[in-house]
Formats: sequence, structure tokens, C-alpha cells
Amino acid sequence: MYDGNPQTKGDKMAIGNKQQWQDAFEAYKALIHDPRYDSEYLRRTGLVPHMIELIGDMRRLQVLDAGCGTGWLFDAITPLGGCECDVVPPVRRNNSRIRSHCQDVCRLTYDDDSFDLVVSSLVLMWVDDLYGAFREAYRVTRPGGRLIVSLMHPYFHTNGHVLHNGSFLIDQSVGSREERNVMISGIVGPLTYYSRPLVDYYNAALQARWRLVGFRDHFIDMERYRIETVDRVKFTHRTDKIPLFTFFVCGKDT
Repeated sequence: MYDGNPQTKGDKMAIGNKQQWQDAFEAYKALIHDPRYDSEYLRRTGLVPHMIELIGDMRRLQVLDAGCGTGWLFDAITPLGGCECDVVPPVRRNNSRIRSHCQDVCRLTYDDDSFDLVVSSLVLMWVDDLYGAFREAYRVTRPGGRLIVSLMHPYFHTNGHVLHNGSFLIDQSVGSREERNVMISGIVGPLTYYSRPLVDYYNAALQARWRLVGFRDHFIDMERYRIETVDRVKFTHRTDKIPLFTFFVCGKDT
């Protein structure tokens, strides 16, 4: 377990994954808009609507997008103000309300109690120091504020595969393991992925003093999926038998 000392192994691993993401990021941006793959559809119909609904009215909120990736969150919402950060330098915006920074989510430089809401979307599966990420999010969130997390569902993602009849076969242990040289959709990477059971995320949040307040899963609507992706799906079989994304909300007590 990471002990808070930036000289420990966790820091070295984080630096390694940081370079991996910097090297792979242009391919990642291209993938999620590539009409030959279904990533754009899955994000648009599953990830984004749930995140926007969970965020709710943000017009009076200061928001941190921790691990902002392509910056989709602040393209979709307009908070009172906010910051976005990633290990890959974000593109700076022509918006005085939004500030963009190159930062590690486990070692944020923002002041304590700076934000009403922290969002971590499809980030924590790539983070070695899980407790550190929750600890830093807690530190920069104001009392009464929230943290919203989205993940590829950890009990299924990388732990099995969809059969041709639409059922799902688990063929890997659902325990914790580090997976190196992972390629997203066979074209983005190599990256280091941390496969963990969902309880590891919950326990890390509780250890960082968060209160768990809400949960939900997203299942693909296969009828809509087949219609809207008939000309673009490549390589990947999907199913509605298991959830694709999972979401949970944490609160910081006043």
C-alpha cells in the first residue's frame, strides 16, 4: 500500500504510466472519434448522460475534472468556475472560468477546500496509487462537497469476454493485478492497467474519509446499439448481460 511518500515504488510506477499516456494520447483522442469503432457511441450514450445527471445543477459550483483526458466534461457542462488537469497537458481553453493544468491526480497542487465537486471519469483504473487519488480529491473538496467516479465495470472489464450468443464468460480472477502492455481496442497503448475488484475502490474511498452515498451501473441497450453502430463496430462483441460502466458518488461531511 502507498504510504504517502513520493519516493516509494508507487511514485516510480506513476511516472512510468504518465509517459505511456503522453505517448499514446493522440491515438486515444483519435480512437474515441473514429467511426470504425464504437467508443464514441458508448461514451455518448452511456458515460456522458450518467455523469451529467449525477452532477446535476452546476451553475453555482466550482468543479475539478481530475484526469480530464480530452476535456469532454467542460465541453458538456458550464459550471460557475473550475479546473481540469491530466498527466497529458490539456489544451488551454478560451474561457476565463476554466483553468487547465498538467498534474497527477495523486499529487494535486490545488489548495485545500477549493472545489464543490471533483469528477474522476475513467481515470482510476490507470492509477497505481488508488488511495492517494481519493486522498487528494478529499483534500481539495470543500466540506459538503462531492466526488463522482466512473469506471469501466471492474468485475467484468478485462476479466472475461462476450460469447457469440451474447452471454459473458469470466475467464480471469476478479482479484487485484497489474496488467502491462494493455492496448485499448488494439490500437492505443501500450499502457499499464490496474485490475481491481470494486470493493478496493470503495475501501480506498472510505480510508480517505469519503462517505459513500450513491451507486449505479450502465447496461448497453443492445437494440439501439445494433441499429446505431451497424456500420462502424470493429473487433468488439458487446452484451447487455453485464454492466459496461459503473458510477459512484462520495460526499465530504461538513
